[in-house]
Amino acid sequence: MRSPLPRAAAATTAAALALSLLSAVPATAEKDETEQPTSEELQEEFDALALAEQTGEPVEIPSLTDEKTQHFANPDGTLTAQISAIPVRVRSADGWVEVDTTLVATDDGLLRPRAAGMDIAFSGGGDTPMARIGIGSNSVELDWHEDLPTPTLDGDQATYADVLPDVDLVLTAGVEGFTQVLVVHTPEAAASEDLAELELALQATGVSLSADEHGNIEAVGDAGGKSVFTVQAPAMWDSTGQDEALGEDPLVAPTTGARTALVDTEITVDAIRLIPDQGMLIDEDTEYPVYIDPSVNASRPNWAYVDRSHPNQAYHNPKVDSVGIGRLSDSSGTYTRRAMFQFTVMARTNQANTTINSATLRTEVTHGYTCNSNSYIQLHRVDAFNSKTTWNNQPAARALVDTQNVVGGWVNCPLDSGVEFDATDAYQWGADNDQSHIYLRLKERNESSNSAWRRFDTKNKPPVLVVNYNNPPPPRSVRRACPTPWVECAPRTRTTRG
Repeated sequence: MRSPLPRAAAATTAAALALSLLSAVPATAEKDETEQPTSEELQEEFDALALAEQTGEPVEIPSLTDEKTQHFANPDGTLTAQISAIPVRVRSADGWVEVDTTLVATDDGLLRPRAAGMDIAFSGGGDTPMARIGIGSNSVELDWHEDLPTPTLDGDQATYADVLPDVDLVLTAGVEGFTQVLVVHTPEAAASEDLAELELALQATGVSLSADEHGNIEAVGDAGGKSVFTVQAPAMWDSTGQDEALGEDPLVAPTTGARTALVDTEITVDAIRLIPDQGMLIDEDTEYPVYIDPSVNASRPNWAYVDRSHPNQAYHNPKVDSVGIGRLSDSSGTYTRRAMFQFTVMARTNQANTTINSATLRTEVTHGYTCNSNSYIQLHRVDAFNSKTTWNNQPAARALVDTQNVVGGWVNCPLDSGVEFDATDAYQWGADNDQSHIYLRLKERNESSNSAWRRFDTKNKPPVLVVNYNNPPPPRSVRRACPTPWVECAPRTRTTRG
């Protein structure tokens, strides 16, 4: 039985016919950071500290590495955890490797990213399914209504030319999912009856799909009832303002300044039907190409942003290269955005005598409205966010932990683009209150001026929380050396040569 989905708030800024972004819980789940370290882990930590003191260089503690976190022993006897908000490595047969979403052909005739957190596969052309994403026994597969042409590959993108007259299909692989976008090149292509209604064959295994009142789709596991995939409410955007949208890719999301509209969606057990906004397609002010989508993301929260101009739209784990912070007003409208990130609180930083020396949020600014204006970016500790977080449903801010004035601070300005925030109080709060995660929000202080608009990197140099800490000395049974600042050391044994 078909259940119509309501029109959802438009997805940010631009006009496109993007068909879907699919993501899932990664194949390698995060460590259970509530568990206390084992004696083997303590021994490895102790040995790394001894080697770091000996060499004068930080030494990685490999058993503590996961998709988001690395731990290092430092020459001064402290430990450092580098915690990313976004997965930056995946486990392979040879151990942990950096994420690489470059598409390559596999023996089964499909295209897959070299190193991603789950099974993502695109059609290599012909009658193979258009796109599939899977994690364990759960999967979602979408298919085009006829055979696909052989795609052209460019890094993480596969372009299937002219799937409709003057309309291309572009699939882009991510770490935890993919985007699917129809690129409508001309008004003549937009007038085609083929674009009046689009139907994608749907095959769901191990999950059931449903929609909320705003059109966001959720795939819930049949076994356990937990959310596995989320699909943001479909939208479409045009090319308005693209020349000024530095570092933004319209093939994965609307660019700042683009005109947007909504896409009506219907879902059945075996199909997703998309009905583009005909008003936008025939509007004389629409700038081509135009793009159309629903977007799908991992259900677990890595990061999200909210936008006052689309108060009921969720932007959960979006596949974008950067996110704007502050207020921007132009001919297409006024946008006010805030971004939130989740960071793990490790159990080894919450032992009886652990000292948190510092926690620093490292970010990278990719764009500023001008090179000489002030932008007071605030870092707040907030409550948890999820796949349904919107401007009208934001988590409460609990504490302002730092403010940095970002003057210029991007690659085309004379200042360094790196910006660091002191997040020590926020992380200490998480450790003191036995939290598994903390949630941090970036917000411009006044949200009233274009000149304070800044874009922060979320792809090449995503936010990283760097925590420096000291653990209590391990039991005598696992000590082999005496690195500072541990003062209680086993006596050295003198060896007499014969």
